[in-house]
Amino acid sequence: MKIKSAIVMVAVLVMVGIFSIPAVAKGGNASLWIKVVQGQSKSQMIPWVTYDTGKIFLETRSNFDWPDAFTVFLGKSFQKGNSLTIIPKIGMIWSDKYKAVTPEVLVFGGRGKLAWTAVNQLSFGSGKDRPDFAYHWTEVLWKMNSRLYLGVKEQVYWKYSVAGLNPQLDTGPVLKVLLPYGSYVKCMGTVNPVTSIKKLNIGIGTSF
Repeated sequence: MKIKSAIVMVAVLVMVGIFSIPAVAKGGNASLWIKVVQGQSKSQMIPWVTYDTGKIFLETRSNFDWPDAFTVFLGKSFQKGNSLTIIPKIGMIWSDKYKAVTPEVLVFGGRGKLAWTAVNQLSFGSGKDRPDFAYHWTEVLWKMNSRLYLGVKEQVYWKYSVAGLNPQLDTGPVLKVLLPYGSYVKCMGTVNPVTSIKKLNIGIGTSF
């Protein structure tokens, strides 16, 4: 408990400190995803919204971090031209069965026709049987033409607080099509190479 409290305190102090750094570009993104997992009868709807005010980065999402959970983040963007953006965030996960503090770092950038994104996340919950987890996700896209991107993604999910569970890996192709007015459609299919369980994520979104 003391170790968890110390980690949370350090994360909060870091976030408070970085808010004094000069502002960066403003903008946001809103998307809605459908997630289908092999062997599960119900699909998941995942709404996702981010917005950077120039001084503070805000993010909300549902059903992503935990079933029926709502997550909110507060962070700060650091940019190096158009080639690199780093966004450290601190968030909270709320659901009936799981409540947690969750630090996360989003990194993305590109060069020429290449674009990439990476996310690293931890959760620190409360309760005896809390399913605290570590999550990593990387996506690499190649611009085929003015509207079409093709690439690959991989993600690792590990409930590190549950004894005997190993990290779960998923990997697979990505297709992204740009639409008018800043909108896009994206399709991601993955498979676990150990369990052979397949997942499909289809989303539509817009930048503003």
